[in-house]
Amino acid sequence: MSHSHAQSTQLTCPHCNRPFDAEIWLIVDAAERPDLFDKVKQGKLYDLTCPTAVSSNRRMPRSCST
Repeated sequence: MSHSHAQSTQLTCPHCNRPFDAEIWLIVDAAERPDLFDKVKQGKLYDLTCPTAVSSNRRMPRSCST
């Protein structure tokens, strides 16, 4: 049984104002998902990129990422 758990939610990009679906991790089991745990340690777990603005390499500000 998986211990890590993500929830899908819809966010709005602050740059282009278009909605997009994002996966928000609520529980990360470090042994089960070391890739996600590395992102936690780097402070990048909630770094999200708008798929519409990706060509501009625009990332969501941390305050807008949850």
